[in-house]
Amino acid sequence: MENQQFVQRLHDKIERLTEGRIDLEIDIEDGSQLRVELERETPLVVLGSNIFEFSGFARMCVEYAVESIRKQRPHRNIGISPVAGPQLTERETTSLLEVS
Repeated sequence: MENQQFVQRLHDKIERLTEGRIDLEIDIEDGSQLRVELERETPLVVLGSNIFEFSGFARMCVEYAVESIRKQRPHRNIGISPVAGPQLTERETTSLLEVS
C-alpha cells in the first residue's frame, strides 16, 4: 500500500470512529510526533512519519487520537519513540485499518 493511500485510510478510520471530520497531517521531520489540536473548528491530528515503519506506533496513534477527540482532550507532542521493529507488511496494514 502506498503512503498516501495509507494516510487516507487512517484519516477515514479516525473520522469513522469519532463520527466527525478531522484534518490529518504527517510530520516528516519529527517521526515520533503525536499531536491533537481541538481549538480549531475541525480537529487537527498530526502524526509522525514513523507510522509508515512501525505498525504498533500507527495503531497507538489512531487509538490515542480517537480517544483524545472523543474526550475533548487536546495534546501536544508527547515525544513517543517507537521500539525498533519490522516495517509494516501489507497484511499488518490491512489489519490495522479494519473496522474496530
